[in-house]
Amino acid sequence: MIWVIALGPVLGLNTALNENDSQTILEQAAPVITLDSLAEGAEAMLLAVDGLPALRRRLMEMGLLPGTPLKLIRRMSLGGVVELEVRRSRISIRYGEATKLLVSPI
Repeated sequence: MIWVIALGPVLGLNTALNENDSQTILEQAAPVITLDSLAEGAEAMLLAVDGLPALRRRLMEMGLLPGTPLKLIRRMSLGGVVELEVRRSRISIRYGEATKLLVSPI
């Protein structure tokens, strides 16, 4: 299950979204990819956080909230870590966690 939070303002929509409309609007608004597919140095807008509740909560505590712009700084193949810049801070997450973040390239 993917949790989409506050997509209206992110996508420039004036109407409220219901659960059935969110996936359709995501597909029409911009290309949606997972964070692990983003190129190094590319910027994106975080759209949704997928995964188990504990993982979603931890990622959100680190500042990865839907609607937040981020930049993929680099991938470190040894250890499978992705370094991000979020809200003027650098954080590292595991590659598996990066697959749970849906983004739209800016």
